[in-house]
Amino acid sequence: MIPQKRGRAGPDRIRSQDKARDIDKVSSGFSAVITGLITSIIAVVVIFLIIGVYGFYTSSDIASLGTLALSGTLLAIACGGFNAGKKAGRRGLIYGGIVGVIFAAVAIMIGVGDTPRAIITVTSLKRVILSILAGCIGGMLGVALS
Repeated sequence: MIPQKRGRAGPDRIRSQDKARDIDKVSSGFSAVITGLITSIIAVVVIFLIIGVYGFYTSSDIASLGTLALSGTLLAIACGGFNAGKKAGRRGLIYGGIVGVIFAAVAIMIGVGDTPRAIITVTSLKRVILSILAGCIGGMLGVALS
C-alpha cells in the first residue's frame, strides 16, 4: 500500500476546483442580476404607491408628478443595482448597469405596447442613459458597502 500525502493538492484537484469556481462566478452574476431586477420591481411598485397617495391627498401639479415618477423609477433602479452589487460582491458597475439596461428595455417594451414600431426619441434615450447610470451608481455603492 502506498501512503498518500494529505494536504497537498494535485493538478487534477486544482483544475476541478477552478472549474467549480468558474461555474459559481457565472451563476453568482446571473443570480445577482435577477435579484437586482426583482428588487427594482418591488421598489418601483412601493415608490409609485407612495407617489400615488401623495398625488391623491395633495393638490399638486400633474407635471410635478411626472418628475416624481421619473425620480422614483431611477431610485428603484439604483436600489436594484445596489442589491445586485452587494450580492455579487464585485463588478458592481457592470451588474448594476445590466440591471439598468434590462429595466429600461422592459419599460420601453411595456410603453410601446401593441404598436408595430417603437419610436426612439431624445427623451427616451436620455431616460435609458439615466437608468443605466442609476444602476451603475447603485451597483458601485453595493460593492463598496458589502
